[in-house]
Amino acid sequence: MKFKSKEIILTLICCFVLGNTVSGQGLKAQKDSLVLFKWDVSLDVLNLFKGYRGVMIRYAPGSRGAFRLAISSLSHSTDEHFQYYDTTGTVPQHQLYKRKTFNLSTLLGYERRKDYGRHQLFYGMDIGVDYNWAREYIVTLYPAKVYSIGVHPFVGLKYRVSNRLSISAEALFTAQRKIVKNFGPRNIVASKSNSYGFALDPLRLINISYHF
Repeated sequence: MKFKSKEIILTLICCFVLGNTVSGQGLKAQKDSLVLFKWDVSLDVLNLFKGYRGVMIRYAPGSRGAFRLAISSLSHSTDEHFQYYDTTGTVPQHQLYKRKTFNLSTLLGYERRKDYGRHQLFYGMDIGVDYNWAREYIVTLYPAKVYSIGVHPFVGLKYRVSNRLSISAEALFTAQRKIVKNFGPRNIVASKSNSYGFALDPLRLINISYHF
């Protein structure tokens, strides 16, 4: 009985060693030949810790580049009991207000790629569009709208952890125009402003991507 137990234990040890050897060879082969998938979806983990959720989808018809679409903000909210306070911190005598808000921030662009083994250098340009509006229902409607459009040249580095997973970081330069409109009664524009801005962000995002 003891002899049989020793044989079983020895067989299990051999299977374990052999299994690790085969899996190690498979992993090495996987490192040597990465599969180029056409699609990947990415989650921005850098801004996730700041309270922002950014998702990017890429489509690569070939190995030299990919189209990309990113949504960094999409939200809608309604506040049924919105109140203004005066400078003393007390609530004015008039009734409760109602507020609705909507926010959309998206990017659309193309990236060029250059592979160096598991590393990949990519660069390109996105066109960014932001749209925000807020409507306050008091006696009449007083909406506010914010539009912005910009160009975002970027450069980044990606590392393929495996066939399915990769991690990447991007830096970008932004040139943007912003228009703000505030409306009064009868939907008449009460105020309007135009602004232009430039910014350089050396670490805009860190993406974890799944390829399929």
